[in-house]
Amino acid sequence: MSVSRLRVLLIDDHQMLAEAIAAGLAATSDLWVLGRCTTDEPRLVEIVTSWRPDVVTIDVESLGVEAPGLIERIRATRPEVRIVVLTATHDPAVAVAVAQAGANAWLGMDVSLERLVTVLHIVHEGGACYPEDLLGTILRELREDARRARAGDGPLEVLSAREREVLLGMMEGKTGTEIARELFLSANTVRTHSRSILSKLDVHSRLEAVALARAAGMRPPGNDASTVVRSVRTT
Repeated sequence: MSVSRLRVLLIDDHQMLAEAIAAGLAATSDLWVLGRCTTDEPRLVEIVTSWRPDVVTIDVESLGVEAPGLIERIRATRPEVRIVVLTATHDPAVAVAVAQAGANAWLGMDVSLERLVTVLHIVHEGGACYPEDLLGTILRELREDARRARAGDGPLEVLSAREREVLLGMMEGKTGTEIARELFLSANTVRTHSRSILSKLDVHSRLEAVALARAAGMRPPGNDASTVVRSVRTT
């Protein structure tokens, strides 16, 4: 009887490193490397949809503040996918942001192939892996997100229900036209809601609005960051 192999997609801007990781993983009998692409691949959402990976690894070093947005777009496209962040940085703020966005693991670029394979299986089974020196900060912020959500306080309380729906669309990386189509609204109505959101939240761009919403605990459908709190392991 054949055994189903774990389907892995690599997203990495460093070609030589990505090729080395792909070769190592491909030699593992229970893994199937579907392919590689870069973080700026214009067909990334289409690739995730058609290739249906179980786990995606992402090198976030070149993304900076855009890393959480990319993770949220992938999760919105395929909610069941698990995300493993590979990075040379050790910035707690970035670690918190990607955890809030739904990343299941954080690994340094110096991780061994054996450890990477182990973590791929851990996250696929519903676990999470973060370094010990980042774990306290991450859990504290995620618990605060959960507290704010339960209490119903925070800056998002000023938004109407429809404005929250538009803001969720922004968090998923959708254009105004896509949001309008999904909510059965006109493009002008979405623009009006968008301006109102920026004004009420006292921000100047979609990026700022999304960052504030993420910090306040708002999550796109299928992106429950509390799973990181419930089932986290240290790397």
